[in-house]
Amino acid sequence: SAFVFGFAAEVLRTKLEHHDVVLRPSDYENYVSAKSLTHRELAALSPATQSKIRRTLKTMLREVGILDPSPRVSSLHRPLLPADVQTAILADNPRWLAGFQVPDGEIAALQGK
Repeated sequence: SAFVFGFAAEVLRTKLEHHDVVLRPSDYENYVSAKSLTHRELAALSPATQSKIRRTLKTMLREVGILDPSPRVSSLHRPLLPADVQTAILADNPRWLAGFQVPDGEIAALQGK
C-alpha cells in the first residue's frame, strides 16, 4: 500500500536518520493530517476505521521488525533483510528499500552508483 510505504519511508526512516527511535502517536497523526490535504478520503474515514488502520499499521511494522515486538514499547529498528530478500527488492525496484529504513546513500551503493 502506498500509505504504508509512505509512512515507513517518509516518517520512520527520517526518525531513524535523526536518531529518534520512539514512535509517538503524534508521528502518525501528523502524517495522516498532511496526507489528508491531498487525499480527502483519509479525512472522511470514521474514527473506528482510522483506529483500525493505525492498529493494523503497527501490527505490520512489528511483523517486519521495524517496530519493537512488544505492544507496550514503541521503539523503532531498522530490520535485517536476508540477502535473497534484498536482492529481490533490488531487482524489482530499489526504491522499495526505503520502506525498510535503508538510507538513500546505501540504496545508491547497492545499485552500484
